[in-house]
Amino acid sequence: MVSNPAFPRKAIKDAINDAITALHPSLVVISSTNFTYNAAQVEYSLPAETTDVWYVVARRVGPEKVSAPLPNWRFNPQAYATDFSTGKSIQLFDAVTPGQNVRVVYTKAPSTLSANADDFATVTGYADRVADLVVWDACKRLLPGVLSARLQQTAVEATERAQLVSARDIQGAVQTYAALYAEGLQRERDRQFQEIPNYATFQGS
Repeated sequence: MVSNPAFPRKAIKDAINDAITALHPSLVVISSTNFTYNAAQVEYSLPAETTDVWYVVARRVGPEKVSAPLPNWRFNPQAYATDFSTGKSIQLFDAVTPGQNVRVVYTKAPSTLSANADDFATVTGYADRVADLVVWDACKRLLPGVLSARLQQTAVEATERAQLVSARDIQGAVQTYAALYAEGLQRERDRQFQEIPNYATFQGS
């Protein structure tokens, strides 16, 4: 049993959750919502968690079972609350057969961990492989705290600490974790666009 850990459990948990939060918007969580198209309606409600729209498709009439991309839409992150209780909506400007399903694939921020038994992928929405990024970023956040512990009133104690781990060693470790994090984040961003491509036909602002 460790009675005097280098980092308190709460500090580690906070660093992990800060690292998860910091991944967004560079790395997003993908979700979707569906609604039925109404010919008399242009704007439709989106979930409150929506941060942006990835792409929009609509079901075609016929046996081919095709959901075709809609090229003309606009995401409204400040929708009238009197009309849309979530405050988020999407405006559609393409012709869709009334009564057909429209699917909006949108992005959202990750959820943080609370219980020790929380499953990373299930709770955050990220793939398990993204956990490495969180570990590297958390280490980068925690290690500078070791430097502050070296600022002791007793010169002898400070000298003893310096013999174990130097400030240069700590700075080097932080830089190493920062480099691993930056490289891994770019790799995951590239992979996200490959695995879930969005349509380049978006027109709007």
